[in-house]
Amino acid sequence: MKLKQLVASLEQVRTWDSPKTRLEQYPTPPDLAAHLLMVAAQDEHIEGMHVADLGCGGGVLGIGAALLGAVQVVGYDVDAEALEVASENREEFEVPLDLVHCDVTKLAGSRAMQNRFDCVVMNPPFGTQP
Repeated sequence: MKLKQLVASLEQVRTWDSPKTRLEQYPTPPDLAAHLLMVAAQDEHIEGMHVADLGCGGGVLGIGAALLGAVQVVGYDVDAEALEVASENREEFEVPLDLVHCDVTKLAGSRAMQNRFDCVVMNPPFGTQP
């Protein structure tokens, strides 16, 4: 898939209606998501790989990874409402995206995460909220 095609596809990913500022939620722009994923894909970290999307929100990075050929993508988010939007997007795009409701900071070092993923993507919070 070419960059332009990926951007066009990701422009169709719906975001949530009411971002929560305390969670520093903001949608990842489709062009930024596409560029990030294309760099990972060029380095052979996406196609045929297991990818985790931490703080997945509406799922733009996870959906993009799936469109680029990831064999499994798991999106993690602490916000159930964001996961509802991600679930709707997953159905719309018909991609292999599993969704997990949890606080990813609690997963660090857990056996559930050891050797499970080849690539991890995220658009992190930048610590701008108190």
